Amino acid sequence: MSLFLLIPISEILDGNLAPYLELRGQRWAVKEFQVSHGPNEGNRSIPAYTCISYVWGSGRTPNSMYAGVEMSDRTLPALLTAMEVCSSIAMEKCSSTVTENCSSAAYWIDAFCIPSGQKDPEGKRATLQSMGYIYSRAQRVVCVISSTSFKALQELSSLDSLQMKEPNLMKQPETKKRQKSLLKTMDKDPWVRSVWTYQEVANSSELLISGEGLAQTKPLLAYDFLNRLGEFIVRYCRAHETSMHIFYGKYPYISRFEDLMLDWYTADPTTRTAYQVMSAMEKRHWDKDANFFYSSIGALTQDLVERTPASSIEALAESFMSMCENKHDFSFIFASGIRDPRDGLRWRPAPQILRSVLPWPSHGAQGGHRTAHGAVLKDMVLLPGASGISAYARAAILSFLDVEDAPELTDARIARLCSDTLSGFGFRGDKEHVMITTNGVFFAQDASAIRSCPNAELWVSSTFRWPFGCFGLAVLPDGEKTKCYAPAVFMGPINKIAEGEDPLKQDLLLD
Repeated sequence: MSLFLLIPISEILDGNLAPYLELRGQRWAVKEFQVSHGPNEGNRSIPAYTCISYVWGSGRTPNSMYAGVEMSDRTLPALLTAMEVCSSIAMEKCSSTVTENCSSAAYWIDAFCIPSGQKDPEGKRATLQSMGYIYSRAQRVVCVISSTSFKALQELSSLDSLQMKEPNLMKQPETKKRQKSLLKTMDKDPWVRSVWTYQEVANSSELLISGEGLAQTKPLLAYDFLNRLGEFIVRYCRAHETSMHIFYGKYPYISRFEDLMLDWYTADPTTRTAYQVMSAMEKRHWDKDANFFYSSIGALTQDLVERTPASSIEALAESFMSMCENKHDFSFIFASGIRDPRDGLRWRPAPQILRSVLPWPSHGAQGGHRTAHGAVLKDMVLLPGASGISAYARAAILSFLDVEDAPELTDARIARLCSDTLSGFGFRGDKEHVMITTNGVFFAQDASAIRSCPNAELWVSSTFRWPFGCFGLAVLPDGEKTKCYAPAVFMGPINKIAEGEDPLKQDLLLD
């Protein structure tokens, strides 16, 4: 694959008509590097480079490097801001005031470094599918957000510092009003909402956040910002006497942004699951459906990706799911929506935009492998028949729901409270529960069809969970030889079938 980088050049050779930019007193041109799987001479010749994460917005202007092509009117301002940030970093690292040898660097920015779809559609497709490779190998990623949003981030950070000195500050009416205004600014920022932001941030080794045109202001280090944002949210909820669930419901994009930053800091990219990626894409914006999968593939792997035969949604979805299957990551099976009607694939989501059945943080993994006639899911637990909720599970569920126990709280009422909570979390299944068990409540898509089927089997994963339960699958007979499948969520302490007993794990055969 070709990797294109914007590099500094010292002179323009006679007869060389290649376009170039002149920025900050330096000429810059796009150079092509050949990259391939594994270490080789070509890969070693690639200079250290900085990737720039920003959003295009609606404004357009002629591309400065390619005639007849448009680019965002924010491309050059974002590039200049990133260059200033890198220059200031170089100034700090160099002992002398002469930073020529320190600040000269290569840059990757989409408008100049992604091949034109008109002139090289295959090259463009290969680049878009290998964004994880490009961003993970960058020396750093500079996120350039709007100046308004950057100032909001800075002010929120300063308010949090003041709160430590003045505990009652957040309770003051003027401060409350200002906080809400700043939070709304952040929650509406296009960069925070962009589908591309996830893979660009999650794959970075060093992450800096700056405001467009504000490079002279010290950029925010991602780690410091993550700590301050988390502390601010906790103190905000305490001061406003509100729960974290309500806060995240009111500011969903801030919630996604915090999850993203936490993923960047704690997650091992090699173990990131398909379900984590699908959940991270929740509520994010994309202008073309293909970009959903290009970003998802970039978040799922940091390897070079083989070109798909077409850029259709179906082809990209197949590429995404096949990639997961090759990694033995079958968490994508818990995507909502219709199943594939083809024989041997009825358990699989149809090749379309994949959305998680419950867009919440998850942990663990769902192992499995393909077979000649379908697939196998590892470490699944077949739920026993319906029964009353045990005292152990009841106490755990009510504690999670933050509800005091009372005689009028029947199992059915608890199931309704669970349903209301899941709906608030974005659950895409039916509100009516499928079954109440000893350890909790089972919810799924097509709940009415499952309840009316006497031979339905309800399975849950023992290895792939959300904060208070796990993911599952309902299996329904459909004729003599075929079956139907519905993604599901179990709410309750599934680590035990009954108090003090371990669940019986087994393989689930899918056909």
